[in-house]
Amino acid sequence: MGKKLDKHLALAKERLETGEVVFAAIFGFAGSSAFKDDLRQGSVLAATDRRIILYAKSSRSHEMAEFSYDQITNLEVVKRKLELHASGQWCKITLVDGDLEAFELAVRDRMNDRAARPAADSEVSEQSVADELTKFAALVQQGLMTREEFERQKARLLG
Repeated sequence: MGKKLDKHLALAKERLETGEVVFAAIFGFAGSSAFKDDLRQGSVLAATDRRIILYAKSSRSHEMAEFSYDQITNLEVVKRKLELHASGQWCKITLVDGDLEAFELAVRDRMNDRAARPAADSEVSEQSVADELTKFAALVQQGLMTREEFERQKARLLG
């Protein structure tokens, strides 16, 4: 990941819920129905295990919008732009940094996966625990998750 993505992702992570994990993120110029102005420089779109968040920095403030996977009605990628619609809200981001194709695939997987709810809300089989730990280990290797976050998730999964 690039420096700008890393910097803004770290700021966005400060606003996550306890135990929430980011598994894909992109950085760019974004607009959203949740923002007063049309376009924000320095925006990160992050897919977590629970939702998608858009964290944007303006000259005066930081703003955040969130999108639930089960409410996404449209996800479209054209060239270096991603557009997302969910329950009357929208967000558009023009990519500057990150892997847009990997982000789109990760989000589509979550949209199709009814297990996008927090793991505490569902029973986890031994096989799925192993699968989750493998996924989290890969995220650590990719630099998308810290070792500390991995250990927290591991403790949560193993009870």
